[in-house]
Amino acid sequence: MRLGTKSRIALLSAIVLIIAGLVTAYILASWVPADYQPVLLTAAEKDAAMREFRRRLMEFNNKGQKNEPFDWTLTQDQLNRYLNSMDEIAAQGGAEAGSVHRAMESIGLAEPAVVLDSGRVRIVARSLQYRKIVSIDIGLRLGADGRLRVSVESARIGRLPMPASLVRSMIERLRSKLSQRLGDATSTPAMGGLDSSQVALVLQRLVSAIDGEPISTEMTWRITTRKRVRVTRIDIAGQKLTLHMEHVGRAEENERQVPID
Repeated sequence: MRLGTKSRIALLSAIVLIIAGLVTAYILASWVPADYQPVLLTAAEKDAAMREFRRRLMEFNNKGQKNEPFDWTLTQDQLNRYLNSMDEIAAQGGAEAGSVHRAMESIGLAEPAVVLDSGRVRIVARSLQYRKIVSIDIGLRLGADGRLRVSVESARIGRLPMPASLVRSMIERLRSKLSQRLGDATSTPAMGGLDSSQVALVLQRLVSAIDGEPISTEMTWRITTRKRVRVTRIDIAGQKLTLHMEHVGRAEENERQVPID
């Protein structure tokens, strides 16, 4: 059966619209955010970042020993240097060398970066499978019960919204891989304060909390006496993340010495 002129025009118009839609989707998916600036450090720079991070933890411990509120701030630049050095930081607690980045690569992501913007944390990374840039906006909210709720607020490939099912799949795989690769890193509680040996545990719990059960923000350790502090507010502004802390007295002797339990 031959198509009439009107039918041919309608068919050609539909094909043109489909092609235009595909081209538009490709352009949107290929867009690279201007704020995606992953930090790639040399081995010496990663070692220096790891040592700097340990000094910042010592600063946190020292402030926590005083019975008064305090703030602890990390800049976006610092977070990205620590993120690129996460394997070296986690290795301080016994994690296998390269565990964190291999866990990321196992779910198809590489060269992650953190962007602090408008009250949320944006995780941006390169998709190994699609060779596109993936962005996930993470919301951090303290509930009335003092527990931290971590949620995915939006996710995109370039500028194209990412299907919720794909986001859930990526997070579940990351949870599983981090548990497998970092599971032994926190078998022995740290003594002498919150230190890099517990970073793997904090990382696992934060990832596990994404769109899951809220987690406590109380942190306990032993210096000369057992101390306990908790997060009362989290501010994200001006490319800085600030934890507002308060002292909540002695912890009971039978409490575990791990952060964010």
